[in-house]
Amino acid sequence: MNVVIYARFSCHRQTEQSIEGQLKVCYEYAKAHDYTVIGEYIDRAQSGTTDNRTDFQRMIADSEKRTFEGVLVYQLDRFSRNRYDSAIYKTKLKKNGVRVLSAKENISADASGILIEGVLESMAEYYSVE
Repeated sequence: MNVVIYARFSCHRQTEQSIEGQLKVCYEYAKAHDYTVIGEYIDRAQSGTTDNRTDFQRMIADSEKRTFEGVLVYQLDRFSRNRYDSAIYKTKLKKNGVRVLSAKENISADASGILIEGVLESMAEYYSVE
């Protein structure tokens, strides 16, 4: 399966090491699952509470080309820290044949995975509000 990696850090207090660490884990995960990484989208010092992120929007638009089937993130909170945005953009990706994969969170593709994913997204939004 062809995948792209989406990596993000939130503020200037974080460093490029945050991105490097995310990429390292994602590449290891891709290799272990026989995924082919065909690109990277990286937003630096961009909050996950908004969808106003340059590479995030470029990735969503590029999904319409149908050149990749997965978006690999370190954890789901890198994709979004807003449950509403997460649902909207995952739906757009799904319509383009793309699913979001987490390298650090073991989320199954069955009904229990839907529940776990919802809890993780709610926790990410909670921590941002706090």
